[in-house]
Amino acid sequence: MIKGCIDGEQTDLNFLSNCSNLEELHLDSMIIDYDKLVCLENIYLPKLFSFSLLGCYFISPKYNYVYKTNLWLTYITAFLMNHSNTLKELKIILMLETVKRNYLKSILADLSLYCQNLTLIGLNLDHIFGYYVEYREKVDKVDEILNEFKSFCNNCSNLQKIILFSSKFYHFNLPKELLLIFIRSLPKTLKSLSFEG
Repeated sequence: MIKGCIDGEQTDLNFLSNCSNLEELHLDSMIIDYDKLVCLENIYLPKLFSFSLLGCYFISPKYNYVYKTNLWLTYITAFLMNHSNTLKELKIILMLETVKRNYLKSILADLSLYCQNLTLIGLNLDHIFGYYVEYREKVDKVDEILNEFKSFCNNCSNLQKIILFSSKFYHFNLPKELLLIFIRSLPKTLKSLSFEG
């Protein structure tokens, strides 16, 4: 198992190619250069069953990098696809600066296709209901995200535990209607629902 919590240090992930027996990889509060993420496309850890990407911040020394492209998502998705047969546990919580509005839709769609063996998923509560104030004001946007989450749950028939982490950036009370829609979308196989702060 490798756990990382390196505030203020940039991390080169190329070392992972030498960790073929790794079963758990947990990256927490790390600063990761976009250029160093490219290696994730080609890394395969045959025994990996648990992966966490918690509160990491992606940077680029190149001033011409277009953040709207969300290249980090391409590399993380490729890494998850490489481990679709072995990965059982996944937790993703990202810094606000890293997140663009449509990333969750993209990653949930990919997880629905390539990570159907997940038994545990951990997300920010905001990942389900939107980071932006206007998402909470525009019901159709919230419905769109909730429908993506529901589709993800339907495709991951082994899902037994969902962890929803509280937001560090916004605090808001969920309307009862949204909470009911969310609860109705949970898979019948679910054994544990955890709200963590």
